[in-house]
Amino acid sequence: MNDLSKYTDDDLRKELERREFSRMKPTMIEEAVNVRRIRESCKQYIEFLYSDEYHEDEIGDYRNDIFEAVMETMYGLDVWDYINARKWDNK
Repeated sequence: MNDLSKYTDDDLRKELERREFSRMKPTMIEEAVNVRRIRESCKQYIEFLYSDEYHEDEIGDYRNDIFEAVMETMYGLDVWDYINARKWDNK
């Protein structure tokens, strides 16, 4: 078992807050308010696929941008706080 005496009260409090936050499941926004970023990201992806500048190793950047745009549209900008907290819980 770990010796907790090497941690400050503040360290322990922050860890507890992080764990509590990571257990809260975000709720989806009832109505997507702005799909402009999704539309623009998809448009850029298609244009990239058919451009002379197409390089398969860059395709992931476009897919990540679309994924981020969709997540933020459906769950709000705070979704990354939850996702990042859950990532650390699973390690």
